[in-house]
Amino acid sequence: MIITRYHDPTEVDLINPYAEPTELEIICHRYLGGESVGDLAAAYGVRAAVMGSRIVGAGISGANTCKSDNMQHVIDRTGRFRVSAECKTYLYLFKLKRYSDTHCKVGISIDPSIRATNAQGEYGDERLRIAFATRRDAFLLEQAVLEATRGGTQYPADMAHWVGLSEIRTMPAEDMVPIIEELHNDLQALGPWEFAVRHMRMWPSQLVICQQKAAMATKP
Repeated sequence: MIITRYHDPTEVDLINPYAEPTELEIICHRYLGGESVGDLAAAYGVRAAVMGSRIVGAGISGANTCKSDNMQHVIDRTGRFRVSAECKTYLYLFKLKRYSDTHCKVGISIDPSIRATNAQGEYGDERLRIAFATRRDAFLLEQAVLEATRGGTQYPADMAHWVGLSEIRTMPAEDMVPIIEELHNDLQALGPWEFAVRHMRMWPSQLVICQQKAAMATKP
């Protein structure tokens, strides 16, 4: 398995100068240029959650609506990671119902069964579920899994407006299981902050904070 290390998304040349830019490349450049997720969603006639999902799926962190999880919330213990909100959370793996042999969906939820019923009928069989005492650790593993499999983000064309788009991976669920298990073992061995440093994408300022937290965690 190839694990992609962190890099600063602002350093990526998203548009190939020798080809006509794709719609997603144009969206990403507009977002990095300062346009909000909400404005881009309105411009393209989709919900903000769908637009944020497309941008995150392209590898740009931070393109979240106010209700979404992100690394800054993890560091600051805000949003759904604040102390009063922390609760048992599951990482789950489902096959896609209509593409069960070729695609799967990773995610986190306090109740994957309810999440599946609210997925517009797109979830198929559940293949894996891992329980965590906190949402933070479930989120870190989820993001590491998605980062490690960024080469397989080709979603079915007829699901282009589905909210869970950025968490679809082009591989059978059976192939995803060992990737999740290997990264889960790393999380348990390294602890959350060192794991984040090694396996997650984040901004340079966030990386420094995670490195500091990891160093403090190893002090006697």
